Amino acid sequence: MRANVFGIDFDPFDQSTLIDELMKRAREETSGYVVTANLQHVSRIRHDAKLRLALADATAIIVPDGRPLLWMARLRGITLRHVTGADLVVPLCRVAAREQVSVFLFGTTFETLAECGRRLSSSIEGINIAGIYSPPFGFERNADECALAADIIREAAPAIVLLALGVPKQEIWAQQYATQLKIQAICLGGSLDFLAGAQRRAPPVFRRIGCEWLWRMITEPRRLGMRYLMILCRLPFLVTRELVAPVRRREG
Repeated sequence: MRANVFGIDFDPFDQSTLIDELMKRAREETSGYVVTANLQHVSRIRHDAKLRLALADATAIIVPDGRPLLWMARLRGITLRHVTGADLVVPLCRVAAREQVSVFLFGTTFETLAECGRRLSSSIEGINIAGIYSPPFGFERNADECALAADIIREAAPAIVLLALGVPKQEIWAQQYATQLKIQAICLGGSLDFLAGAQRRAPPVFRRIGCEWLWRMITEPRRLGMRYLMILCRLPFLVTRELVAPVRRREG
């Protein structure tokens, strides 16, 4: 049963059951997509209608990537499982190789995708990487570029697309194209950059205390500093609203 936290309906999957579900969908050729949600999603959905629709789509599986989402769920007596995009990639690809399910890498840069493909192929026997494609910046605003990307993926005919376009571009793209292309799209943000070594992931201690965002803010201040600062400024409001809303529903 889904649980609503911060206005997002989360599915009750852990990493293992999520991978099982994706393999089942691949065997049945069922389309859909996975969102590994964090506070950036929470902060954006109120003013981003397209993202809000993508997260509400019936074909989407949504799991909590950010630990603050788990903490808030726990405060409300809700149990959710932590599923991070960065930790999902390799186990998913291992099972995909075993099940002979093909994988396509889409987003970020060609250099990063090529390195991801090399590392996955060297460490996972039998993996079928159907192709890679890095669309030009702003491609989502160009109908011809969108059609080209879709045609490239359609020709490669993968079952799973690992999608690294960033929030909210990847979620909006997945909603628009997953069914059309008959794929499972996994929205991963910067996870492929971590896998390729293009970016350094936060040390384990930062992850354990739920401060992976702080590490990224410190190490990429020009790109991510303002984004995380805005989320932090909104966080007290978001938390207050989340705690007050159930009380209002009971009183009403």
